[in-house]
Amino acid sequence: MKQSFGGVFVFVTSLLVQYMVIFRSASTFLKKNEKTCGKVYTKIMKKMIKHIFPEEFGKNPAYIRGLVLALLYAGLAIAQLFSYERFSDVTLGFGLFGGRVTAVVLAVIIPALEIGALPYLLSMKLSDRWRAISCRLVVAAPVLWCLLALWQNFAGTVDRSNTGLFGGTIITTVGVWIIAFSALWLWAAVLTVRELPKRA
Repeated sequence: MKQSFGGVFVFVTSLLVQYMVIFRSASTFLKKNEKTCGKVYTKIMKKMIKHIFPEEFGKNPAYIRGLVLALLYAGLAIAQLFSYERFSDVTLGFGLFGGRVTAVVLAVIIPALEIGALPYLLSMKLSDRWRAISCRLVVAAPVLWCLLALWQNFAGTVDRSNTGLFGGTIITTVGVWIIAFSALWLWAAVLTVRELPKRA
């Protein structure tokens, strides 16, 4: 038993020593060739990004802006769907006319609008009809949130503990900030719809 322990100890120690020697020589090499390694890394990353995104994305910055806005839509939809079983309870707290029925309809419509906007924002190749529908959904989602934000701030029947922006996943209290956020979101959506070209 002692011999086997001693053998394992020698083996592990020799591995550590070899690792230290390799690490030291690699760090010395990187220090001496820092500029060259940085340039090579940059070239590799540029090639990888070019392969991930279509060629048009590098020529027109509108595609990148659409992609960034798509991240917002996707993030909100994911947060809402992550705790979807509680989302209708959150929308019920808006105090809208129609009670539970309106709350359930809203809980279905809100994520559907955000997900439906993604094909347009990601510049997917679609038929003209589906592209037009997705384009309208890009604007419809923030318009709905602007209306809900105004209602939440000025109606007296609202549960002000959660705006519902992130569903039941992240609790955000009602305030003027939700109006400002929704207005900026709508502005960004309109600008993106105006400038995002159709991919050939």
